[in-house]
Amino acid sequence: MLAFVAVRAKRLWDEGTAGGVELHAGWLVLSGLLYALGWLPSAWYYKAILSRMGDEIAWRPILRAYYCGLLGKYVPGKALVPIIRGRMVAAAGGRFRAGALAVVYDSVVFMGVGVEVSVALLAFLIPKDLEKAPKLFRLFAEHPWGQWVLDHPIVLPISVLIVVVASLPVVGRLFAFVAAKLAPVGDDQTLTRRIDASLIGQGFLVFSAAWFVHGLSLWAVLRGVGANAALSDLPTWTACIALPMTAGFIALFAPGGVGVREGVLIEVLKAQPGIDPRQAVAAAFALRLVGLLTEVLVAVVLYYGLAPRPDRGANVSSEV
Repeated sequence: MLAFVAVRAKRLWDEGTAGGVELHAGWLVLSGLLYALGWLPSAWYYKAILSRMGDEIAWRPILRAYYCGLLGKYVPGKALVPIIRGRMVAAAGGRFRAGALAVVYDSVVFMGVGVEVSVALLAFLIPKDLEKAPKLFRLFAEHPWGQWVLDHPIVLPISVLIVVVASLPVVGRLFAFVAAKLAPVGDDQTLTRRIDASLIGQGFLVFSAAWFVHGLSLWAVLRGVGANAALSDLPTWTACIALPMTAGFIALFAPGGVGVREGVLIEVLKAQPGIDPRQAVAAAFALRLVGLLTEVLVAVVLYYGLAPRPDRGANVSSEV
């Protein structure tokens, strides 16, 4: 997969305009800050899920566990994410199983909303000039029904909202059923309590906002590589990042979605008006590098800066 993306990126780079990429450190730093901010709604939702399960964890260990857990996605299968967060939740007084299961709920809802955002903003993602657009986009736009949808961009967001609201009770029951199968005995029965439509609905609301923050991060990266990206096109940049990030999550064989995310992002970016092929390639890889550096830096700062403080009273009593 990486080899295919590398060959494709090289070809597009050769097709691009020489000198089209100019790095601007300030914009790249802003992208990193926005990227870190974009995960805060996820941390809030993770805390809300744990609270529904009966584990009341303070904000300091929640932030520490959530941001440190982001690094676990770079292991094939993303299997380390629930382990890291589960152990940190347990260290903060919660249950390992609750911390690990909350990761599954959080990830599924976040990526589910990513799919919904991609569909809802499809009319903003497909450019009017279809010459540079991916084949699937061209097929959709050339179909009479697809053309009608593109001419009425409000239709898809309203349709997605109706489907989401109608499906919330079913999804809530499905989550509760899965939790019951994973925790059939003992005290862990609390894992199945109150996993309902209201909890899923909260996730839809906070993650919809989170995806737009990630869209802002992509916009800043585009500015950071010299692209003339307009903030008024935020719905386009949000759709551009939601689709590849979701694809990268689904590709469990790719650690952190590496290769998959970049490949999809390059294709959707190069189709956008004013984005040179070289800028699309540079933005895709710059976003990955900025995101990775941000995750490592924030994880290190939170791991050591928010580490549990030793109980002085316990130390004094043990010395006596």
